[in-house]
Amino acid sequence: LWDDEYVCVMRKGHPLAGSELTLDAFCAAHHLLVSFSGRAHGFVDQALAALNRTRRIVLTVNQFFTAGRVVTHSDLLTVLPRRFVPATGLAHELVLHRLPLALQGVHVEVLWHQRHDRDPAHRWMRDHIFAAAASRR
Repeated sequence: LWDDEYVCVMRKGHPLAGSELTLDAFCAAHHLLVSFSGRAHGFVDQALAALNRTRRIVLTVNQFFTAGRVVTHSDLLTVLPRRFVPATGLAHELVLHRLPLALQGVHVEVLWHQRHDRDPAHRWMRDHIFAAAASRR
């Protein structure tokens, strides 16, 4: 499998599953967007806008797992982190395609209220998040 960070995910049997995914086919398909903010516009849409292209987002959810589950029962496409797909437990029901466009890296920040700075449980969680992020670099 290629080394791309994000992949286009669809169900096995999807009309686009058996062929190369072109930019035209990607843009014409119906999409599910994982949006933590609730907005129906994400980093894939920013990359498409730079190419003067758009896609049709018909559903947004706030979790990668939910996206995987919905895609297995629909003709929607979604974009997921490639490394996350096995964690869904649905990999055997999904087809992964290389995205037909280049994406920029996604910037993620960790924020917390200062009252939690010295909380041992909160510190433990932050340390684990930082360690996981550092191991990906």
